[in-house]
Amino acid sequence: MLWLVSSLLLGCGEEEKTIEFSNLPPFSPIVDLQPSVPYTNDDLEAIIVAPSIDPDDDAVTLTYLWYKDDVLQEDQTGETIAAELTDRGEIWTVAVISNDGSLDSADTRRSVTIRNSLPSVDVVALQWVDVDGTPIAETDAPSVDSLLIDHEDQNIMVSPTAIDGDSSDEITFTYEWEVDGVISALTEDILLYEEMLRGQDWILRVTANDGLNDSEVYEVSFGFVNEKPVVDSITVTPAEPEVGDEILCEATATDGEEDDITIAYTWTVSIGDGEEAIVSQEEGEILDSSVYASGSSVVCTAIANDGMDDSDPFSSDAIVLTGNSLPVIDSVTITPEEALVGASLTCEAMGTDADGDSLIYSYVWTLDADGSELGTEAILDTSGMTVGDVLVCTAIANDGDVDSASSEASVTLIEESTE
Repeated sequence: MLWLVSSLLLGCGEEEKTIEFSNLPPFSPIVDLQPSVPYTNDDLEAIIVAPSIDPDDDAVTLTYLWYKDDVLQEDQTGETIAAELTDRGEIWTVAVISNDGSLDSADTRRSVTIRNSLPSVDVVALQWVDVDGTPIAETDAPSVDSLLIDHEDQNIMVSPTAIDGDSSDEITFTYEWEVDGVISALTEDILLYEEMLRGQDWILRVTANDGLNDSEVYEVSFGFVNEKPVVDSITVTPAEPEVGDEILCEATATDGEEDDITIAYTWTVSIGDGEEAIVSQEEGEILDSSVYASGSSVVCTAIANDGMDDSDPFSSDAIVLTGNSLPVIDSVTITPEEALVGASLTCEAMGTDADGDSLIYSYVWTLDADGSELGTEAILDTSGMTVGDVLVCTAIANDGDVDSASSEASVTLIEESTE
């Protein structure tokens, strides 16, 4: 395209002059450099915000010039700079020039300063090692349920790795050890065997530093569980008990860590089936079966404890009580409640029998002061006795075969009121 410029010098009679311009340079594009706050792990990208316009409508091409600390990087001519080419503290500048085939525009420049990239802890490996720091072959890394007995006199070595976008940085690590919720004074990359105990819960926190900044904290949890004891066997004697027998339960148990073991016993006695079953429980090594009915099912359960943990429960096979059920005295009552000297007192016992047998009651009256016998009938005449005497009625039930355990009640004689 030709551009004509005409001028007429009025009043001078001069001829018209024409100046021709065959080409004009393109206008500079508007460029931005992203990210505006770059770190060493960021790529740099020149972004054309507004394109170059050529007054002649010629097609234009763009040239990218990159400067690192004002030094032209001749091999970098694209729109981007890869992150691995940058380092913290460097100033990068991009200059963009538009060309219409013959003329260049003025360059447009943008600059950014590379910031320090924060390091990050990538992996924290825990390894069992011997006293010389040599890894123990074929051992699993410490976990939340490690058994310390498997690693006697072994230490735990920490091997962390970190990622950092700044190639020139030297990474250092710091260590914080927490045991059972309390920060330890330990700060090294090794945990010695003498610091470890069964039942502990540990948290290791690792932080990387590149000389300027810390990484986020990386946590690893592990701990040492106690090996629970195991009940190996259980024996109940006699194997065919009758009502009234003392039944003995004996269990044997072992512990992998050879701890002292105590064993707790629970007896479950039931009669009947399903929801209508009557179930009782007692503690102890010996069960007195006299209070239970013939036909009751008896099971002994043993649990061993090593001072830290209980074993799983171990139960015997059920055995069945035979023989006659002992009657039981439920209550003994003396009437009247106001025991006047000279009055007749009545002792009445109430009992039950699991076999449904009829019960016959016998009574013995005694003087509490010296135990002397006063009578063997249900009714006692207190004539001739003294105010303040304490009288005791002892009752026994018999089902026609055996007696119950005795039960008693007592009253204190009082003087009849004269009002």
